[in-house]
This record gives sequence, C-alpha cells and structure tokens, in this order.
Amino acid sequence: MKALGEAALDLPWLAPCATNLAALTRPDAASVWADVRLDPGSVLLLCRNHDQRAFDEGRPIFSAIQQSEPLELALAQLESDQLVARKAGFVDWAEPFPSEIYHAAVRQALLAHALAQRTKRCDPELAWVGGLLAPLGWLAVAAVAKHSGPSFAREFEGEAPVASAHVASAPVASAPVASAPVASTHVASWGIDHASLTRRLCRTWQLPGWLSAILGNLGLHAAVAEKLGADSVLFQIVSLSVGLLQRDRAGVRLEIGTPLSFLLESLDLSDEETDQLVGKVIDAPVEARSWTAPASQPLLVDLLRLAVQQRSNSTVARTMRLEQECDLLYKAIAEQHAGEQKRLQEMKLKGLAELAAGAGHEINNPLAVISGQAQYLLRQLRQEELNLGVRTAPELVDNPRSKLQKSLQTIIGQTQRIHQVLTDLMQFARPASPRAQLVPVVPLVQEVVALHQDLAAQSNVRLLCDVPSESWLISVDLDQVRIILGRLLQNAIEAAPADGWASVRAENEEDAKLRIIIEDNGAGPTPDCCEHLFDPFYSGRAAGRGRGLGLSTAWRLARHNGGELSFERAGAVTRFQLALPLAAAPMAASPEPDPMRNGHTAESNGRSIHPPVSTLT
Repeated sequence: MKALGEAALDLPWLAPCATNLAALTRPDAASVWADVRLDPGSVLLLCRNHDQRAFDEGRPIFSAIQQSEPLELALAQLESDQLVARKAGFVDWAEPFPSEIYHAAVRQALLAHALAQRTKRCDPELAWVGGLLAPLGWLAVAAVAKHSGPSFAREFEGEAPVASAHVASAPVASAPVASAPVASTHVASWGIDHASLTRRLCRTWQLPGWLSAILGNLGLHAAVAEKLGADSVLFQIVSLSVGLLQRDRAGVRLEIGTPLSFLLESLDLSDEETDQLVGKVIDAPVEARSWTAPASQPLLVDLLRLAVQQRSNSTVARTMRLEQECDLLYKAIAEQHAGEQKRLQEMKLKGLAELAAGAGHEINNPLAVISGQAQYLLRQLRQEELNLGVRTAPELVDNPRSKLQKSLQTIIGQTQRIHQVLTDLMQFARPASPRAQLVPVVPLVQEVVALHQDLAAQSNVRLLCDVPSESWLISVDLDQVRIILGRLLQNAIEAAPADGWASVRAENEEDAKLRIIIEDNGAGPTPDCCEHLFDPFYSGRAAGRGRGLGLSTAWRLARHNGGELSFERAGAVTRFQLALPLAAAPMAASPEPDPMRNGHTAESNGRSIHPPVSTLT
C-alpha cells in the first residue's frame, strides 16, 4: 500500500466543489472570486491559469475567471473515462479531519490578506492565495487520507492545531519557528516531508512560478527564497501569517525558515498590531459550507462544455476586434510617419530657403559690381581700338588688348552664369506671391509641349501630349505654372533614353483637383535618390551637369500655388504628378490671360528667368 505522500502525488487535481465550479462559468469575475476563493480546488484551478507574465503585469488573480482555460481543464478531468480519476481529488472539507486542515488554511488566508492590506506592499488577493495554499501538502493528503482508514486521523490528532481558543504567547521576538521534528513526523507517516511533497505537487499540477517559489520554499530564509524566484514581500507576508498562527497553535504545522522578528521588522509591523490581527482572525468564524463532488452532478459537464464554447466564440470575436484595432493602429502609425517625413522635408527646405535667400543677396551684389566694371573696361577697350585702328588680322591676334578683351568677355559670361544660378535659387527660396487667374488647361499644356519640341528632337525623344478637350480651368499664377511644367517636361526629356519617349496628360478625378501627369521611359532615379528628388542642388547627375534646381523649384512653386508635386515609379515608367486646384468658374468667366504681365516676363533683378512665350488662345 502506498504511503500517503506517494498517494497524494498521484492525484490529478484537487477537485473544486460542484457549486463553485458552476460559478466559474459566470462572467462577473470579481463577484465570482468572492464566492470561490474559500474553495482550495477552485483557487488552484485559477492559479494554474495565472502565469508569471500575469503576475509581473499585476493582473488580479480573478482575471483568470474570464478565460476559457480553467473550464477546459475542469471539463477534461470530469470527462475522463476512468471513474476513479473522476472521483479522485475531491474533499468534503466539512468532515472532521479535513475540516481541521481547511480551517487552518482559511485562517492563514485571512491573516495574510489582512497583513497585505495593512502594509499595502502587495496585492491582498495574492496574499490570500499564498496563505490558503501554504499547506498544499496537507490539503492533498486530506484528499487521500479517507482511503487510509482511521489510523492517519489518529496520527494527525497528535499534531492537530488548537483552533478553538487564542492561547497567550511569548513575545514575538523570541517565538521559535517550527522545528525539525515536524518534518520527520511527516516523513514517518507520509513517506515524504511536507516541503518536498509541496514542491512536487507544484510541478505535477503545473502551478505558476511565482506561486511555486512561495509554497515550496517556506522552510527557507526569505533572502534565499527571493534568490530562488519568490516575490520578497509576498513571501514574507505568507511566512508571517503561517508563523503567527502556528505560534498560537491555530495553524497547520509547517516549517518556516525565517524568524518572526525578521519578518516583523522587514514589513515594519509591531507586536501589538499583529497580535490584534491574529486575535481577530482566530475569533472570526469560518463560513459553514456544503461541499458537493463535481462528478456527482451530470449536468455540470454540459454546463462547462457550453460555457467553454461560448467563451471560445467570444474569444474569437474579441481576437478579431483586436486585430482590426491593430490594423487601424498600424495605419495610423504609417500615416503619422508619412506626415512626419513631410513635416521634416518642409522644415529642411525652409532652412535651405533661408540660406539661399541670404546667400543670394550677399553674393549677387558684388557680382553686379564685377560685371559692371568688366563691361565698362570692355567698352573702353573697344573705343580705344576704334581710335587707334587695327590694320591687319595678325596684329589683331597678337594685340594684348585682344587677349584682355577675351578675358573680360569670359568674366562677363561667368558672372551672368552665377547670376542665373542665384536667380534660380532665389526663385526657389522666395518666389513672388502668386497672382492667381483663371487659366485654361488645354492650351497651356499644348504651349509648353510645343516649346520643348526642339529639345525633344535634339535628344531623339518622342514627345507625346494627351489632353482631353475639356474646358478645365485652374486658378493659378500662369507664369509660375509654366515654369513648373517646363521644368518637369525638360527633366522627362533629359531622362528618357535615345529613341525613348516623354508624355504629358491631364485628368480629373472629381476631387476638385486637376492632375497633370508627366511620364518618361527612362531608368528613373535610384531608391537613394528618391529621398532627395526635391532637394535644391541635388540633380543625381555627374558634377557639372545641371544645377539640381529644376525639380526643387517646380515643387516649391506647386506648393506656392496650392498644389502638390509627387513622384512615383509605375513599373518601367517614371511618373511625376502635378495636382492643381480646379476653378469653379465656367470657361466664359475666364479673363484673357496676360502672359507678358505689362510687357515683362517673370523677372528677378531685371533678368528674364524663362524665354518669352506666346499668348494662350
């Protein structure tokens, strides 16, 4: 015949009462916990589903009530084909021998709960669990002792706690902890000591680490138990509740490895207040309950099965809802990231614009002086040559003045080139305020395409134009939009390969925006270049080939006119899309656009920034 400890290790679980098991199917977790926390079997069932992560996150122990796993575990036990297994583990805690253990466990839970509320250093409900399950070995032995005859009851009566009176005790500081004979007595009657049995049951019943580290290490000092994974405060409160009740012979005989004086000092508790708490707990009556075996209630299996199915369905719905919320969250993050990138781009370009404006003014003024002086010297030399008269070509070539003249012409050419660079940069940095007018789209696009036919022919590129004969009107600055389209079309022609093509088309998607799309079949920018497409002075080409202000100026002027310029790669096609606001006025209301603006093209410092164009018709 197996010893009691060995028989206890064969238990598949400590069965909850049928009433409490049925209560676990209710969704109101807090009220259910108030009903079932006096049932060791129900508490163990919930603890098996309150893992270390839940403990670390501070989730309440009764949060496991809303999960389907505790019901699934109970259902698996009750649906077992082995009748013995179905009956194993149930204890009627109202019977004489089990009631002694049960009352001691409840008092430990009550005291641990009160100590946790007093210290406010840990969750009182977790302290309740620790106090109730501290005598786990005793609870398991109670489930198998009924099969061992009256002999074990007589042995237990020799160690039975005195639960009926509060016996006066010695001062707490000198109160001894349980001694070695307790463990040796357990070994003699059980075949294993209580601490070893508890540790094995924690593994067999798959209790979470936070609880196993407390129940299995009560015989060790708190400092050692903490190194083995026990929560310091929770371990000390459970140890103190067990030790105080054991001191007053109102608890189950357990080995406590931490002196009570150390526990009181560590938890900042006095002898007087702990004596008061112990007196209240011992004097408090334990609620009388009737205990019904779950296997004796056939309909309980159906109830659990229905509850598991219902919670599984709700879990699926909850999971789907969480997935949808995650999708919305990811979308919001993506939009936030895109907006942040746009904001950073605008801030960067704003800084560059300030730099360009300042540099333009500071450099342009001395360049104007240089150019003026060079032109003056050139006129003087020409006048002197007319006065002196140069007779032969060789004399003209060898004349130092002729060489000086070429140098001065070079100076003038270079200053004009620098001036044009600065003019373009100034146009990007601080473009003139747009003078909005109603502009017909079709003739505007056709005109810009016609102006670039020669460039396309020189590059051996076919230039296509696909603009519907719609009476679209846009409210923009005509000259600035000409510049935008010209820069984009020039960029497309230069990017297209020989015998390639570049195209312009317009479309309206009924969102108050007109889209003019410029495409080419060139290789397009590399992924690294895409980030800098609209940065000034970044052309993506070899040094000396272009100033890199075309796309940046087009982007700047598009934003200046209330539009957007964007880039995308569509398969083998490079595409720039210019979105401009459509005008609500009909075609007849459009005034005749004046591209010359009182006889002048768009100017900066007196010089034209684009060639003159014909009037739109």
